[in-house]
Amino acid sequence: MKKKGLIFGIAALGLMISLASCVGTTQSTNSTAINPNNNNTVSVDTNGNNKVTTVTPSVTAVDALESKEEITSDFSITTTDGNYTLEGTTYKITSAGTYVISGKLSDGMIYIDTEGDVELDLNGVSITSTTNSPIYAVNVDSLKIKSEENTYNEIIDSRVTSLTDTLGSAAIYSEADLKLVGKGLLYVSGLYNNGIHTKDDLDVKNVTLNVKAYNNALKGNDSITIESGNIIAISTGGDGLKTTNSDVSSKGNQRGTITISGGTVDIYSLEDGIDASYDVSISDEAVVNIYTGSNSKYSGTHASEAATDIYFRIANSYYSNSYRYAAYLYNNDGTYKWVNLSYVGTTATSTSNDNRFQSSRTSYYYYKFDMDSSYKNMAIYRFDASQTENSLTTYSAVTSGGTINTSKNMYAITSISGTQMTGDWGTYSVSSSSYSAKGIKADNEINVTGGNITISSTDDSFHANYGLTLENGEVGKGNINISGGSITVSSGDDGMHADSLLTINDGIINVVNSHEGLEGNQIYIKGGSTYVYANDDGVNATSGAKQTIIDVSGGYLDVTVGSGDTDGIDSNGSYNQTGGFVITRNPSSDTSGNMGALDIDGTFTMTGGTFIALGAVSQTPNNYNSVLFGTTGGGNMMFPGGMGMGGSSSFSFASGEYSVSGTNISFKLSQTYYSLFIASSELKVGTEYTLSGTTTKTWTQSSVKTTISS
Repeated sequence: MKKKGLIFGIAALGLMISLASCVGTTQSTNSTAINPNNNNTVSVDTNGNNKVTTVTPSVTAVDALESKEEITSDFSITTTDGNYTLEGTTYKITSAGTYVISGKLSDGMIYIDTEGDVELDLNGVSITSTTNSPIYAVNVDSLKIKSEENTYNEIIDSRVTSLTDTLGSAAIYSEADLKLVGKGLLYVSGLYNNGIHTKDDLDVKNVTLNVKAYNNALKGNDSITIESGNIIAISTGGDGLKTTNSDVSSKGNQRGTITISGGTVDIYSLEDGIDASYDVSISDEAVVNIYTGSNSKYSGTHASEAATDIYFRIANSYYSNSYRYAAYLYNNDGTYKWVNLSYVGTTATSTSNDNRFQSSRTSYYYYKFDMDSSYKNMAIYRFDASQTENSLTTYSAVTSGGTINTSKNMYAITSISGTQMTGDWGTYSVSSSSYSAKGIKADNEINVTGGNITISSTDDSFHANYGLTLENGEVGKGNINISGGSITVSSGDDGMHADSLLTINDGIINVVNSHEGLEGNQIYIKGGSTYVYANDDGVNATSGAKQTIIDVSGGYLDVTVGSGDTDGIDSNGSYNQTGGFVITRNPSSDTSGNMGALDIDGTFTMTGGTFIALGAVSQTPNNYNSVLFGTTGGGNMMFPGGMGMGGSSSFSFASGEYSVSGTNISFKLSQTYYSLFIASSELKVGTEYTLSGTTTKTWTQSSVKTTISS
């Protein structure tokens, strides 16, 4: 069983169209696969393979800038129930109420400093500031900004000075709940830092909104909720949508969630598209399109890059996603501070010229934290899943404490013996691959119950973190739950990565390109239709805090992987199937001897459904009806004959449609394979069957395990 080796980049995609019938233990459900390349931008590489670079959504958000108007009228504020004062070009609102704003305000701002609720009705307004946030609210109970129907409005923060705590951090900045509503158009430009930022809850409804920011486009410390509207969120150097808090409010509400239940949301970000400090929820009729890293057509410098960032590196031989890390910062006078490390990403190196790292593979995992310059010494502590609190006495492993090397920015672990981690200081080269550029990332869970999601990401398209200590006292669950909707992703790393549980209950999922398609500590396929293309493993269950398993009880799963050290389905634990339809394919021309349609460390248990493999299988299920067209090596290993795996085969299953008589088993091949394994509840001992297709073969199921060698 090979271990995971992560790389960045997008490799060749083999065009695959699959047709199959889903077979359960008690009933059959027809499920027809769709073309994973549908609506995608596809180019052809030198080997004639299709290569998906970006996926193109069928629906995109209406752009407010397409209806941009030049606003030249004099600026005015009218109110019937409020009050304001004018100091130079600063309009200071001093009482609750509704304020109608129109006209052009050059190098000025609206400063709100009052208790109660304030509503700003934008009625054809342009506000620009070079010194502070154009709209800045403090002390209010809530701020509502309404873009009136049939109007174009713009808020432009053109500051170029350094960030300071005395200035607002966004073009629209509020210290209280912020609501953006109305059926008008709103363009927000945040050259200084964020586009729209509230320290509390951010709600968006109806408005046609274009936000372009240097750092985060939309930031709500406590939550972001999008109910409807057309939203284009652009971050040239940070995240698209971001929350930061994960505690529970005084009213009992969990903070840190990002919820999209409607509207059309297009996100372009250099770093993460959606970054939630707790959960991400997408449902109903929401349309979400995300482009990160080099897939975003807007680029810039990384807003998160800072001289105070300290990086921590650990090799894959010492890595487990069940560990978390924290820095203990201290001075000789007894003052100290704990800082949790956040995961950044991975890189890989190899002594082989093969860029797929088929041999001598070393992967490094990177974390970072914001160094507080008031502390001179540091030790890094490692905690396991049961150790939820930072402690000097209860830990898994620790480095020797010592003086921080201020001329370096990375501490790299060189060895671990028992509870002692040994390392040395080095330099971390900051590049585009050094940053988290995930499509959707959550520190607890990602839940999709509906909607239409399209992601082109240079990092994982979906990623849920496990083990982070949250402000509510919990530990991040690291789960991804899909129970509806339509999802299409092209990823430079994993299509979906759950540090803990990945569960698919329903919906349509197309991973059209990835390093590894689906990855989790435990993977449950219970329903839906899932199509995966991966350059490494298609479905990969990794070691973690829970028992490692892939469990299929329903639905349709279709997996194709590229050539090299790849597996269609790879479990560092067991594989269990009680229903559903699974087809897994390895390349027909690979001669490396490293690939497998199914590779598991534990046991293969099957009590229902249909499993089809084209390529080597490390185990076959006991006491379950199956037929092998090919050869069998030592133990239960099945080899694809004539492909460098040992054994030989007289079979050749060319591209075309296939079906098995008297059953609902049918599938389609897009290239030639030399062995075929079928295990199904529909096969009965003593019954004659015919496999019809480009290759036709009749056989009698003479025993539970039947082998057809010629």
